[in-house]
Amino acid sequence: MTGQQIVFNDETIIPNASAGRADGLLWVYFTGFDMLSVAEMFCDTNKTSRIEYDYGEMVAVYEGYTLCRTINIDYDGNISVCMAKGE
Repeated sequence: MTGQQIVFNDETIIPNASAGRADGLLWVYFTGFDMLSVAEMFCDTNKTSRIEYDYGEMVAVYEGYTLCRTINIDYDGNISVCMAKGE
């Protein structure tokens, strides 16, 4: 789907990204970044305290996901990040 993006609390945008919750965790998927950049973004609790997922004309807002559990970048450059709610 085109027109998807993630918008962090500080208004940083990750284009062509998707997000969704499963089993109480938030998963974010995107491409185009290196491991250090991803870690810097998702370990910054000021950024991740509010994550907005814009898709088409719809918006999902996820608040309080400030603990970065995993970052994975596969051989094709597909990135997945797992976030948990902070204490």
